[in-house]
Amino acid sequence: MSKKKVPVSKAHFNCVAKTRYVSERIARIRARQVGKRRNVELWAYKCPECKGWHLTKRWQNRPVADEFEVIE
Repeated sequence: MSKKKVPVSKAHFNCVAKTRYVSERIARIRARQVGKRRNVELWAYKCPECKGWHLTKRWQNRPVADEFEVIE
C-alpha cells in the first residue's frame, strides 16, 4: 500500500464523502434534523459534481484544502 498526494477537486471530495439528497427541500429538512441531534447548524448546498444536494457545517467562502492524501 503506497501513499501519494493526488489533487482532488473540492467538489469531488465533498460529493464522494457526503450523503447526496435529491432535492433542496429534503436536504434542508435533513439539515434541521441532523443539526438538532448533533447540536450544530447545517446548511444544504447544490453539488457542482453530482448536481445533488449535500449538507455542510461550512459557511460560504470558508476555505477548504485543495489537496487530500489518498491511500491506494
